[in-house]
Amino acid sequence: MPKRSLYARATASPKPPALTLLLLTWTAVAAANPPCGPCIRVSITPAQAMAGTSPLDGAAIFVRVPAAGAAEAVPAVRTLASRGASAGLHVIGVPLEPEIAMAMPFRQLVIDLPAPPGLEQLAALKEALVAARGLHRDAAIYVALPDGAAGAAEALRPYVDAVLPPTVPFSDLWTALHADDGRLRILRAGSDAMLDGIARAQSLLPKALAPIRDRTIRCDGRPLDTYLDPATLALVAVGSCAPGSDVRSDTGAPADVVSLGSFDVVRVADASGDRFREGVAISGTRRLSVEEIVARHQAFVAAQSAAISSRISTVGWVAAWQGWLIERQV
Repeated sequence: MPKRSLYARATASPKPPALTLLLLTWTAVAAANPPCGPCIRVSITPAQAMAGTSPLDGAAIFVRVPAAGAAEAVPAVRTLASRGASAGLHVIGVPLEPEIAMAMPFRQLVIDLPAPPGLEQLAALKEALVAARGLHRDAAIYVALPDGAAGAAEALRPYVDAVLPPTVPFSDLWTALHADDGRLRILRAGSDAMLDGIARAQSLLPKALAPIRDRTIRCDGRPLDTYLDPATLALVAVGSCAPGSDVRSDTGAPADVVSLGSFDVVRVADASGDRFREGVAISGTRRLSVEEIVARHQAFVAAQSAAISSRISTVGWVAAWQGWLIERQV
């Protein structure tokens, strides 16, 4: 008698519909990314940046300007920084005068290209990135490229901290918190409440939250998606939990509930039990590619040239001032 294949046996015994649905649901939950407030990057206009007054708690907020008008972002970037944001510059297109545009104050930079660059534009973009790196050694520098620009992404990778996917509109806070693509999201005008929610998510939902299965936070008996903060050992849950709900955790410790608009964040600070706190610091260096060495050398030369030009200008001004004083005395 011929042997029946393994696939035939598997097909002859299908899973019950309820079990199949349960497995699919578990897979979807397991595949979801933990929420991360500091992972969100949003882009706003200078007018939006100047309008708000609430603290931004380290949120990555970029001021969006066209390549020819980067100077317009200076007051807005400084305002965001004064409100506690990790203020950045979002430049649409390749700056025409990179030495001037890249001298703007920022902690983060995204140069955004709506279309794949040609060879000439690619060379100009490298020049702008070299100027940015030379003038802002500690800044995080990115380039956002459209789909179909794999060649440009490979050529620009040595010049930036990361190549970002195409910029998209900001849809909702839940999606942005669970995304792991690092892309920049454009926040439409009149979204001050959303900006406030992003700021509060920085501390409520820090990086590196880990799904935890043996401990759960429940709201009115319903289990919420629960994570462990390895830095503080707090339990963190996200979901719908209205004010006044019966919130319980396996630890029995009191819980704090904070609303972020369409959903809530529940934190249980004393969740250590028999666990230990994780603090990992990684130090060391990696081997640089030839392209990265060249890019860093170009950035150093650009910074050195800028410093020399600044000193020459200062010396020239002092000499002119002293000459004017001598002339007055004579």
